[in-house]
Amino acid sequence: MKTMQGLLEIIKTSVLIEYKRRVNYKISFFSELAIFLFAYLSIFIFTNSSDLQEMYQVNASEASILVMIGFIFWNFGVLALGKSSSSIQDDARIGILENKIQSNYSITLLTFIETLVVVTLNFVFILLLIIGTFLFVDLPLSKLLVTFIESCLIVLPAVIGMFGIGLIFSGLSLVEKSIGQFIMIFQALLLFVANVSGPIEHSAQYIIPYAFGVDIMRSLFSGQGFSVITFLLYLAINLFWLLIGVGVFNFFLKKEKLLGSFDTF
Repeated sequence: MKTMQGLLEIIKTSVLIEYKRRVNYKISFFSELAIFLFAYLSIFIFTNSSDLQEMYQVNASEASILVMIGFIFWNFGVLALGKSSSSIQDDARIGILENKIQSNYSITLLTFIETLVVVTLNFVFILLLIIGTFLFVDLPLSKLLVTFIESCLIVLPAVIGMFGIGLIFSGLSLVEKSIGQFIMIFQALLLFVANVSGPIEHSAQYIIPYAFGVDIMRSLFSGQGFSVITFLLYLAINLFWLLIGVGVFNFFLKKEKLLGSFDTF
């Protein structure tokens, strides 16, 4: 009972902190929003969706939604990666990481809760994106809203997988101290190497946490089925990244504890 109360208190505190951050640092919040909006408009306007139309047997308007689905998965994915990778680095910089490590809850659990809070608050932005897209496509809003709800459910395993990759970067940040620019480059790279604006071209792309999820969601939208094996592979890929991320982070954390270098940030 106390454990559940403690977790609820952590969630409440994380929500409050994230809310205050967005209210008090408006320029940072709106600049992040503008970057994601620009990325979406660039993909939505300039992407040639003919490959998607042919693969899923849909019209141009429906193909635009398939592109939007790819963007939704990428957006949630990079949010999870960005928050999980920056949280540890920021905590170390301001001197509260050691306090968190001494908590009754693991630092990875605390970071995961903070990441889920950020991802959940982003639902509002994605919903507004859906409504805005409705103005440019010849599809009923109800179908777009159903797509939104389904995407939010199917993307959850990918959020966990991307969180795992973020933990890898968090572990590296304990050693290298500052890797923020590299994370931004990696997030942008994922926009182009995954199946965000088109279908998968090489099987190696499925190692990306959300690649299978995008395919599954696009199949649902276009009325095509997907196999149980595909869904299990989707879960397995993200479990793989979570386990790797936790293992790498714990390795570097243990190493830094032995060296006692938290105060060098």
